[in-house]
Amino acid sequence: MGGYLDLLQQHPDLEPSNRALLLEQAGVNQRELVELVNRVLDAVRVVGETPAVHGETLQLETTVREILSAQDPRQLECYRFRLEIDGGVAVRADRQFLSQVLGNLLGNVFKYVPEQTEVLIEARRPRASGPVLLSVQDRGPGLPADELPLLFEKFIRLQRDLAGPVSGTGLGLYISRRLMEAMGGCIWAESEGRAGEGSRFVLALPPG
Repeated sequence: MGGYLDLLQQHPDLEPSNRALLLEQAGVNQRELVELVNRVLDAVRVVGETPAVHGETLQLETTVREILSAQDPRQLECYRFRLEIDGGVAVRADRQFLSQVLGNLLGNVFKYVPEQTEVLIEARRPRASGPVLLSVQDRGPGLPADELPLLFEKFIRLQRDLAGPVSGTGLGLYISRRLMEAMGGCIWAESEGRAGEGSRFVLALPPG
């Protein structure tokens, strides 16, 4: 949302139609954020409870493109995104939860992966009776294998975070795990910790 508003400030001479599009997208993001925050606030009144899931059948390619378009456009243009998602793949998920999880993963790409790196977003269903696997693969520095089991715990910050300039709460991936579990799915990470091979985060979602 801030990215779209910054673009409006930086380019006051934009054509009215382009200004309207940017304002419309900023408004959509603001309304989604308010709704998500309200749902989370409702849930935390009971310790340990996750917000109620509003499941629906989502066409995955369309949904992922919409989530990408809602990210900060200045950050998106710094990377080469490649989508390999069949147009017929559908999942059963909460649209806002999925947007939050994928947004968290993209936020980590923007934090840790060098600019101009390719990021592959892929979906496949290895078994006809199994879940749909949606993955985000980067070619960044990767993650040490011994730290992978810690990624999705509360308030965990890896050695690279403690030694580097990137700030954070250590809650993004924990929240992502909770939201995935609420939707009947799961999330995990794969990495050998070798620079240039990067990391792969996988979301397993019920088919739609």
